[in-house]
Amino acid sequence: MMTMQRAVGVAASLFLACGQGTDKKPAGETSTMTRPNGAILIAERFNTPDGRAAYMGAFAQLPTEPIQVARLTELGPEGDTFACGGAAFFYNPNAGTITRYDVADDLSLQKGKAINVLTEGIVGWTGAHLCRSATEAFILNEAGGRVVEWNPTAMTVTRAFDVPRPMVGANLTVQFFEPKVVGDLAYFSLTALNWDTLEVDPRSHLAVFDMKERTLTLDTDDRCQGSLGNLVDSSGAYYQVPEDGAFFSAFSPTRPQPPDCVLRVAPGGRRFDDAYVQRLPAGQSLRSMWPVDDGHTLATLIPTSAMPPADKMWDWYELPVTPSLFNLSTGEVTPYPVSTVQPMNSRKLTLDGKGYYQVYSFTMDGKVSQVDVVRLERAGPVPAFSVVGGDVLTLERLW
Repeated sequence: MMTMQRAVGVAASLFLACGQGTDKKPAGETSTMTRPNGAILIAERFNTPDGRAAYMGAFAQLPTEPIQVARLTELGPEGDTFACGGAAFFYNPNAGTITRYDVADDLSLQKGKAINVLTEGIVGWTGAHLCRSATEAFILNEAGGRVVEWNPTAMTVTRAFDVPRPMVGANLTVQFFEPKVVGDLAYFSLTALNWDTLEVDPRSHLAVFDMKERTLTLDTDDRCQGSLGNLVDSSGAYYQVPEDGAFFSAFSPTRPQPPDCVLRVAPGGRRFDDAYVQRLPAGQSLRSMWPVDDGHTLATLIPTSAMPPADKMWDWYELPVTPSLFNLSTGEVTPYPVSTVQPMNSRKLTLDGKGYYQVYSFTMDGKVSQVDVVRLERAGPVPAFSVVGGDVLTLERLW
């Protein structure tokens, strides 16, 4: 199963959640004691003559010079990268393997052992990686129903077990993607759709995986369309935010559908909050939202009137958008001064509680020439670092 942008050639990348969300370090991690200066994992993808490839590197701080691919370690074809317990990891979806990379004192990466989760029932792409500690991690099958627990230090599989699947039509595929972690709880916004027919389940789906109890809780809400977009604020409140819903409102045969809107789960909760829903301004649809602060998101708005005809439906993903600051409490929208929008993926990068956003530049033949990553502040974006020839897959603390 592929993400919306990847399926239409806009290539959404997978977000890895270990250490993300509230940016708390995994329980039991001791590397902060022995290596107090800190380090950051940055993983990227680049177009090569043989196709898109993944690279990653460890940095003492956000780099001041543009990152060149020669500075990084090549991992292979595009996959998932994440940090856990002071080490870096790469998941190869084609082989079903997770490989450990130890980080030396000079921040070079040393390839270590690998485990195979394909044999345990994890099939193909998944962005559902969870890190509880240096010895406890989980990977969930992208279509749901299966969890593998593994030990990142020993690089062994601890156990594999089944969990409930969301109840959707047999012709629809559920997607577990971009979990946000708050303590022992991992939150997933889910979609259920069929890319061949564009049929969708006209509800929002929520899955909450308890890493301590190893249980999965499911919930649905018919007030808003389903979405993979999600955010977590500093209180631990979880938000499902709209993402690409207007495309399905216009071109899916599923009728009727609820609108694009924002739902919330209270801190520590496992159900959508019945008292909260926030809708988009009238006449506006949305590509996606990115976190700015606890009360605001960067929303990339598209006028509903700009919808292309059905025979050119995929042009919707190329429509120009209006970057706007969206108030999560009131729904108020005001202009936001980001120069260009992030077209290649809807990654919600966060580091130390701050949201980051990728501003793309392209070559004449349409390839990515440089991505300038900016930190999102309420007053406007602040330059952070740049990547030459690719875009960012992962930005998170190693320790």
